[in-house]
Amino acid sequence: MNNENTSQTNSQQNPDELDVPHMQWTKEIDLLLAGWCDNAKCFEWMHIMASEEYDRKAKKFMIAINMMTAISGVSNIMAGGYEINGFQISWLFGTISVITSTLNIIQNKLAYQTLAESHKKTAMQWRRIITKIEEVVILPPSTRTVCKPFMKYIRNDINHATLDGDNLIPIHIRELCFEKFKNVSNFDIPDVCGQVEHTTVYNHTKNDDISSPLISPRISTFKSRINKSSVNKVFPINVSIDENMPGSSVANIKVPTNNYTEEKLPPTPGI
Repeated sequence: MNNENTSQTNSQQNPDELDVPHMQWTKEIDLLLAGWCDNAKCFEWMHIMASEEYDRKAKKFMIAINMMTAISGVSNIMAGGYEINGFQISWLFGTISVITSTLNIIQNKLAYQTLAESHKKTAMQWRRIITKIEEVVILPPSTRTVCKPFMKYIRNDINHATLDGDNLIPIHIRELCFEKFKNVSNFDIPDVCGQVEHTTVYNHTKNDDISSPLISPRISTFKSRINKSSVNKVFPINVSIDENMPGSSVANIKVPTNNYTEEKLPPTPGI
């Protein structure tokens, strides 16, 4: 009884997962994952480049500030109250101290070190996504994990990595990424690098049958029951799917209009 209540509660909390067509490993899904993996490699490269660039800038600021602080302190001790024509040397070194403090404030505002750490963290997230995808697509479909949960978790990982910092990648690094990978054959470069591509859609043909993943499993079960029932042997019924509505859960039931001989039939199993 508790299991039934739990099942009903989960169904109410996740209405979008009801009547979802069964997802299987297909060529289209493999191509989609390959594109995601290519994009992930580009994003990993861009975040590594951004991390190294911001780290270099942070180190330059830190070295300059430390040197000026040291010079200012030593000079104040050595100069003391020494002056030239009324101009005190301590004023010069006091100016150096002011400049040092200003550079320190600028460094904190630019947050180069923080950006470097953020890009490094995001690059690691993209590396984990690449590894997960490559570990699956290298295997034959029969030995892979269940398709639907895997796609769901990978999509969540990609969304999380994208929200964390892809909009912080400098434009010149995006342009460098495009120049670096544009000559790789059949490589899918992210649109943020400057090249927008058409969206790929499923190529639905008339050869797609009732077992297609785009058709609801309930319709397949319904057709199987009708074809196997004793009613169909005496009173033929043609069950088909509207080919102009891929993924539809509505079946077309056609009943012939010719005369037939009425006879007593056994009870028909429930549908």
